[in-house]
Order: sequence, then C-alpha cells, then structure tokens
Amino acid sequence: MTDKRHLKYLTGIIKILLFSAVIWFVISNISGNIDKLKDTDFSSYDPVYMFMAVLTVFISLIYPVFVWKFLIGSLGGKINTLPALKIWFVSNLGRYIPGKVLQLAGLVYFSAAEGVSKNKAVQSVLYSQIASNGLGLLMGLSLLFIKSSGGRFPNTYHITIILTAVFFFVLWFPSFFLRSSNYFLSKFNREKIDNSLSKRNYILFILFQTVNWVLMSFTFIILVNSYTSLSIIRNPEVLFILPISWTLGLIAFFAPGGIGVREGAMSFWLSGFIPLEYALVLPWIHRIIISFAEIILTTIFYLTYQKPDYVNDSTEQNK
Repeated sequence: MTDKRHLKYLTGIIKILLFSAVIWFVISNISGNIDKLKDTDFSSYDPVYMFMAVLTVFISLIYPVFVWKFLIGSLGGKINTLPALKIWFVSNLGRYIPGKVLQLAGLVYFSAAEGVSKNKAVQSVLYSQIASNGLGLLMGLSLLFIKSSGGRFPNTYHITIILTAVFFFVLWFPSFFLRSSNYFLSKFNREKIDNSLSKRNYILFILFQTVNWVLMSFTFIILVNSYTSLSIIRNPEVLFILPISWTLGLIAFFAPGGIGVREGAMSFWLSGFIPLEYALVLPWIHRIIISFAEIILTTIFYLTYQKPDYVNDSTEQNK
C-alpha cells in the first residue's frame, strides 16, 4: 500500500513538473514576442470567415458522435442518436482531468447504462482512441516528410514512405489491436474482446475517422483565414497541423485537455506559414471557440435527453 501511495505521489509530481514546463514554454514564447503582439489588432477579423469557423466547429464536434455510433453498431451493439450525443459530450469533459481516464471510463459507463454491452463499449473506446491517435500521428509523420529538406514535394521518396506507412497501418492495425488489447485486459483480469468488427466496417471506420480529422483541420484553417491568409492549395500540408497537434495534446497525460501542448505544437508549425504573432494567438482563440461550443452542446444534450422507461427496465434486468 505504501509503495503504491509513493508511486502515486511521484506520478503526480512528474505530471505537475511536465505541465509546468509546457506552460513556461508557452508563456516565454508569448512574452518574448510581446512587442509584435501589442502591434497586432486581433479584434479585426473577417466576419464571414469567423462565422464559418464557428459553424464548422459545431459540425466537427457533432460528426464524431455518428462515427462512434456507427462503430457501436458495427460491433453488434445499438445506441440511439440522442443518448449517443449526451454520452459523448458529457464523457468528453473528463479529458480535462489529468490522465484523461475519466473520459474513456465515462463512455463505457454511460453506454452500459443505455443498454450497450460493456464489452462492446470497451471495444468502441479502444478502437476510437487507437484509430484516432494513430491517424493523427500518421498525419504528423506526413507533415514531417513534407517539411523535410530534400527538394520539391511530393517526390518519389516522400510518396513511397507515406504510402508504405498507410499500407502497414491499415494492414497491421486490426491484429495488433486485438493482441495488445487482450494482453492488457488479461493482466487486469478483464474480459477479452473478440474480433466482431468486419473488415468492410473497419475500413469504413478508418475512412470516417480520416474525414473527421480533415473536417477539424478545415475548421481551423477557416479560423486562421479570418485573420490572415493561409492557402490549402499552395500548402496542402497545413491540413496535417491540427491532427498531429491535437494528438500530441491527447497523448500528453499530464496536461488537462492537452492545454499548452496542443497550442504549442500548432504555433510551432503555423509559424512557418503565417506571421508569428498570429501563430502564437490563433491556437488559443481556437481553444476558446472549441470550449464554448462543447459547453453549449453538452448543456443542450444533457438537459434535453430523458432516458425512456424501456431503457431503464432493460438496464435493471441486465444488472
């Protein structure tokens, strides 16, 4: 018990130190360019682009719910749209707790309360996290290759590496997912998961997840263009900035909601395309818009959805 308590304290201290380092890095970057920031009028923006950015933020937040709902159905479970929306947004609040475990646990717990098999709920969470983060890292790898020296992009080297990475990701992911997940589940004496996701639905799920990242990226690019000019046609690699930055924020277990990590990565990559003062501030404006949109959607779906009586009865019977 004492060893576990010491480990818990040590882990907590490491999280605090890492998070403090990230915040220090962000603050030092901003303070080091305070003169440029003072001379920039951030209250002046294109209202059309800003409206489109806010609108697409709401769309990009709702879309993943239907991808998750599709995954639940593909695994043999069933959940209606309104409860799926409520579960998704309420559970997502858990990612602002360091460790982000509550977000994943919330999805499993509330899904089971709606009649979804716990096994299917766990599978859906694992598939969603691994696929989303895997694609985000893959896009980050693509961004690194695009920005690397070595001449015009795309050249044969870049295309070969990227297509090879995509091929192995698609080919290797299902078997790796099942083996690694069942290994860890067995260590915790949990029920192992079965291969209930067909290859067709698996490929569709990966495609839907890719569309999700592209949609979120377009949302961010629209926001950037409300202040400055960033052409996707001239620089298509900018579509990879948000996925890798968001994924790094998710992986950073010490940062609540990935705060600081996501914005720092976005600023780093953006500074190569737009003026530095905008690269430093726009990721935080994006964070504010996303947070307000999440609060609004969570409130709406939490207050408007009432669990039908037949779901309550079914849940009681399964206990």
